[in-house]
Amino acid sequence: VLGLVADLGTLQRLPKIIPYAHAAEMAYTGRSVFGEEAKRIHLVGNCFPDRDQLMKAALKLAAEIALHSPLVVRGIKETLLHTRDNSVDSGLNFIANFNAAFLSEDDIQQAFAAKMQNSKPDYLP
Repeated sequence: VLGLVADLGTLQRLPKIIPYAHAAEMAYTGRSVFGEEAKRIHLVGNCFPDRDQLMKAALKLAAEIALHSPLVVRGIKETLLHTRDNSVDSGLNFIANFNAAFLSEDDIQQAFAAKMQNSKPDYLP
C-alpha cells in the first residue's frame, strides 16, 4: 500500500461493471478475486477448468462473431466502449453517427439479400 487512492480509473470503472458492494469491498481491502467468485460477481463472463476448454470456447465465440458483418461488429464494439463511460443519449448519438458514416451499402445489400433467400451473408472481401 502506497498511501494513495487508486488513480488509473479502476475506482471509476469497477462500480459500473460489478455491483457496488463488491467493488467497494475490493477497493477498501485490496483483495483480488479469481475464478468462480469473479464469475459470480460478474467481473468475468465464464470460467473454464483448463486452457483447452478456454481455447475451445474462445474459438467457438470467435466463429460466431465472424458470421456477422465486420463493420457491424466494429460498430458494436465502439458503441459499447463509448456507452460505458457516457450517457444513453450520447451513446444513441454515437451509433447514429457511426451508422451514417461507416455502414457500407455492400454489407447492407448482402444482409438483405441473404435474408430474402433464407441464407447466411458472406462478408468476406
